[in-house]
Amino acid sequence: GMAAPILGALVRRQLAELAGIPGDQLDTLVTGQRRSAAPTRSKPVRGPARRPPSLLRALLQGLLLEPSLARRHALPQPDDRTPEAAAWRALVDHCIAASSDPTTASVLQHFADTTHADVLADVLASAADQELSAEQVETQVLAAAARWRQADEQRALHALLQRPLEQLSAEQRESLSRGLAAARGPRSEG
Repeated sequence: GMAAPILGALVRRQLAELAGIPGDQLDTLVTGQRRSAAPTRSKPVRGPARRPPSLLRALLQGLLLEPSLARRHALPQPDDRTPEAAAWRALVDHCIAASSDPTTASVLQHFADTTHADVLADVLASAADQELSAEQVETQVLAAAARWRQADEQRALHALLQRPLEQLSAEQRESLSRGLAAARGPRSEG
């Protein structure tokens, strides 16, 4: 019948509002597919809920503009096998390890002849249009990092939800009920 897709859409919209994520990004998160988007070349990801690729681009963009952020904040370390994720890991490592405070110029110079050069140039080109202040960049990076962690928690929760309850350890059940409680939002006391 028609009820299921409509219900699914409602649940997704509520999830999107809870997580503060636009609906189309949440679709990507929940189904691993974007509606009405051109097919991408990437291999399908096993399991539910891919992180929106735009989150990683936002992180890359911010860190390229303000490389010292990697020293001031603990940033997520994705294990994805995409060129963006590889560039991100290399960029974070370099910014943390650099002997002097890294700058956009020094970072680009460092990666000029590497496999990451194209990704970084591409990300920087799209950042150039935005003319963000240092504060705005930091806000963007921290917001993207927070949503990244949220997406990871959603994925973990989703994976637990796929499994029969009797197969879950006490710890997993505990984290499942915590995750579901968090998804429902804070309960008002009294």
